Amino acid sequence: MKLKVIILLVLLFCFSVAQSQVLYIKNGLSVSKMNSKLSFLNKSIVNYSFFVGVGYNINKRYEIYTEIGRIVKGGKEYNESLKEKYQNVLLERNFLQFSTDLRVNFFLEEDLSIFIGLGPKLDFLLQKEHIKGLYKDYDINNVLYGIKTEIGTKILSLGNFDVGFSIDAHVDINHMLYTEFISIRNFMYQINFMLAYNF
Repeated sequence: MKLKVIILLVLLFCFSVAQSQVLYIKNGLSVSKMNSKLSFLNKSIVNYSFFVGVGYNINKRYEIYTEIGRIVKGGKEYNESLKEKYQNVLLERNFLQFSTDLRVNFFLEEDLSIFIGLGPKLDFLLQKEHIKGLYKDYDINNVLYGIKTEIGTKILSLGNFDVGFSIDAHVDINHMLYTEFISIRNFMYQINFMLAYNF
């Protein structure tokens, strides 16, 4: 079922490319950690993320963007009160993310603007691996859904090409890790460099 949904979303994305007015790549650093009341895996891990996106210009102020990309989610912790083999714990998992954002542009000057975006996201676990070590009794969700927010700006325009950067925050609604008694959500933010081509 999950594979069928991913294939459908990829096909929809490919169709969107043909209809789009902007095609771009976005890559940079992602910072991820887990959020729970018991401070499990609450230290940040840093990884590389990569996205391909398309945009549709509704008008000068509003735009819609759809992205597909790879992210790494998880966290780490250090607890010196545990046995040595459990003191340093690192959990990382690869996800394929689909998202759609509505962006609003705010023009500070004629050639200078910032944008703020908000929209839904879906994260699909790419490889199901049994969790080992301290968290071996936890299950991991195959699909995470939530909200993505972003703020960014266009730095430079060269003909049909635009260069910019953005900061994205990913907030999960459902839990990434869970047992019968404890559930742990993930929080992640990204610092991105963007290169766009305008058709």
